[in-house]
Amino acid sequence: MPNSMTSTFEERLPAARALASSFPLSESWRLCEDFDKRSYYFNLVTRESSWVSPAGKILEEIISLVHEPPPSPQPFGPGKEVSPLQWAANEYMRRAHHKASRDMLEWTGPYTAEGDGSVYYHHS
Repeated sequence: MPNSMTSTFEERLPAARALASSFPLSESWRLCEDFDKRSYYFNLVTRESSWVSPAGKILEEIISLVHEPPPSPQPFGPGKEVSPLQWAANEYMRRAHHKASRDMLEWTGPYTAEGDGSVYYHHS
């Protein structure tokens, strides 16, 4: 049986998704339209496309974590209980940091180009 925090959060999900789609995009993302005039998002670096905004995807990941029970004992120490939403946000950031650390291992550099002195990195 879902708790009241989860139910309230799910009821607010459509408004939260709309708000997330209004967040500015990072330099690598573009808002595009397909042939049927439907909006989608495209990442110039990764070549990823999505119907959901990048901020919306983060929101969905956090929401999915709200449904996971926090580990016992609480990771913040005895007597420091946190709400499911606080735990989910912290867990999302922990997982994102871990993924970014792993992804960094695939890059080498910086290298300086001869001639114009441009700096570049290589993804292996």
